[in-house]
Formats: sequence, structure tokens, C-alpha cells
Amino acid sequence: MTALEIPVSLLDFPVQVSSPKRSTTLTVTESLSFKEQFTLAITPYLSMGKLPIKLAAEILRLNVRTLQRRLSAENIIYKPFIEQLVFDEVKRRLCETEESITQLANRYGYSDSAHFTRSFKRIAGVTPSAYRSKYQK
Repeated sequence: MTALEIPVSLLDFPVQVSSPKRSTTLTVTESLSFKEQFTLAITPYLSMGKLPIKLAAEILRLNVRTLQRRLSAENIIYKPFIEQLVFDEVKRRLCETEESITQLANRYGYSDSAHFTRSFKRIAGVTPSAYRSKYQK
């Protein structure tokens, strides 16, 4: 725990707020498309599995309808786009971690590893373990 004591004499001074200087990070994100910004913002939450659009809108501090319109402007349908992001994250974790297939299935919202394996095979054409064997670093 950290504590900070502010002297009473400082409390009488008026508050001065200076405007922050623009950082290069803002410039970089301003040049990204909404799709790219959305992907950057949502990626940390993908381990929750199939992220409901209402939660994604809350994360982005947008109204659900506004989020749908912004995605639609870039020809993106929310559900398949999120499913692809989750699938890409699963592929990355298969290659970069030693997590079991069951752990990955649970982490990404599948009811069991058999369901996860069937879904993965339908999308990738191979089972998760075969994918891991082929692409693991």
C-alpha cells in the first residue's frame, strides 16, 4: 500500500491544468482504420471467447448501433469478424504456448475440447494438435 500526504498549505492553491502534448501514439492510431483500431482494442478481451457486441460496445465506449454502423461502413459483420479474431488468437496460442487443448477450449468459451476440436478442424482443415505439431516454434 502506498500513501501520499498533501500539505494543507497546498490545498489553498488554484488547480492548473495544462493541455497534454500530442504523442506519436495518437498520431499512429489516428492513421489506423476503424477495423484496425477495433481489433487493437478488442484483442485483450478475446480470451473471454465469443464476445457479445454489447460488451464490445461498452469496451469501446460506443452505443451498440454506432458500433454496428462503423463496422458496416467497412463491410464487417460483427459475429464472423469476432469469430475470426478468436480463431487467430487460438492459432497463435497453439503455436506459442504449451496450454493443453482442453485449457484452450475452456479459455475461449467452448463447452468441451471435442466441440473445440470439431470447430477448429472445420475452419483450419486440421485438428488443433496437428496444427500445433506443424506450426509450433
